[in-house]
Amino acid sequence: MRSAFPVVATVLATLAATVLFQRDAAAQTKPNIVIVLLDDAGFADLPPFGGNVPMPAVSSLATNGAPYTHMRVCPLCSPTRAEILTGRYAHSVDVGDNGNRNKSGYLGRIDPNVLTLADRLRTAGYRTVMGGKWQLGAAAGEWPHERGFDEDYVYALEGGALFWWPPFDLPRSIVRNGTVVNANTFPLGWFATDSLVLDVTTSITAHFAQSNPPPLFAYVALNEPHFPLQAKPTDVVPQLTMFDAGWESARNGVWSRQQTAGLWTSLTKPAPDVRTIPYASMTPTQRAENADRMEVYAAQLTAADRAIGNIVAALDQAGALDDTMLVVLSDNGATNEWGPLGTTWAGTIGQVGTAAFNGTYGGNWACASNTPFRGFKRDTFDGGLRSPMIIHWPNGIPAATNGMFRTIRARSFDLCATALEVAGVPDSSLDGDSIAASFTSPTADFIRPQFFECQGNKGVEFAGWKLVLTASNELSLFYLPIDPGETVDWSNASPAHRWIRDQLAVMWVHWATTNRVSFVYPP
Repeated sequence: MRSAFPVVATVLATLAATVLFQRDAAAQTKPNIVIVLLDDAGFADLPPFGGNVPMPAVSSLATNGAPYTHMRVCPLCSPTRAEILTGRYAHSVDVGDNGNRNKSGYLGRIDPNVLTLADRLRTAGYRTVMGGKWQLGAAAGEWPHERGFDEDYVYALEGGALFWWPPFDLPRSIVRNGTVVNANTFPLGWFATDSLVLDVTTSITAHFAQSNPPPLFAYVALNEPHFPLQAKPTDVVPQLTMFDAGWESARNGVWSRQQTAGLWTSLTKPAPDVRTIPYASMTPTQRAENADRMEVYAAQLTAADRAIGNIVAALDQAGALDDTMLVVLSDNGATNEWGPLGTTWAGTIGQVGTAAFNGTYGGNWACASNTPFRGFKRDTFDGGLRSPMIIHWPNGIPAATNGMFRTIRARSFDLCATALEVAGVPDSSLDGDSIAASFTSPTADFIRPQFFECQGNKGVEFAGWKLVLTASNELSLFYLPIDPGETVDWSNASPAHRWIRDQLAVMWVHWATTNRVSFVYPP
């Protein structure tokens, strides 16, 4: 374990393991592990963290499990997925960006010499299943069935997102167990998320119908709520008129619920939003068009919640839910692609939600999704990095602590380390550390640096201080314990602050030179 305080981290992990594995001798010795990854959902999109959209399945998992307030991921799709599946910094396994940039650290597929979580768990006796978006290599040798998964159903091998069939453009590759699926056989109105969830739940049911089944590892990477803004009409209807008051109202509602839940101290201020046009100043047509975008985005969250609920139901009906460590999180913060009002690449605003439409919901709405954080997807401000996360595991998380916010400063690569620990095969060589101690102790934490780079944006956080250098060379220093919104820059406040700034910069340079990180972008 490459922790700044390895002795402390080791003691915490040992104590957690002692508690977690003192179970009834008749119980399954290795828990099932299910990771559900949302795509581009902001921290505040989920109800436990102030979300505007009802998500009953997610809310139930949080109430009966552990919601996490300080989970960081990479600010981009592929790197986060690589960290979850390897337990290592994304650049060190060649996934520093989406796609292949033809340079070490940025080759767009997991280093073939690095074992994945699926490889390791399969060796430990698990059945391994993957479904949904892959985006970790589309060449021979890089597909899920070649990276440790016994079974897979992938509908976005190269990345992006696919919802309806027929799609608005050429379809993403759809693969089942290593074989390309002929999507021309799909019926009109085929919807990717429904197809995926049916496949995953069927696999769960069949797996546990066996006599003495092995433990299950399932990695389910949903499309939602990634653009294009497409959703089923039945999911859009409940959202109609919900956002007619605009993004200021939506963000204020999130902020109010977060304060009521006790997420932040009284000193906390939300980051200034980036809206360029007050909602009320736009024409009625403009307001209606922007509300339509948010309604479909909300419908995508509804679809994601239904998918999660169906997975939970399948585990429950199989009698496996209590001994399943079920994790829900997002791959990065909400996106402002392309601009504060979003954009439309295909179709018309009247077609939003349908297969003919390709567009985004815009940075004004994304400000609400990322409350109270600054920035968006691709940024190394916490709006790009902070992910909502919930872990539900009745046999591993004491019921007395259910619903309590966990404040451990976790990161995407910690999920791999945690999964290996609870499976009984811990690995101290990973960049990630197990967060199992937080299952029994909501205030458990460790102190270690975290480093970031995404398309020229750089960042490092240690002991509450965070240094950010944007791709446009804007440098800032923040103290997150009292300013999670990153509103006050301390980088030149005093000689002591400049010393902190410079030490963090030296730490980042050392990390970059040892982890295949480019100092310039494109690399």
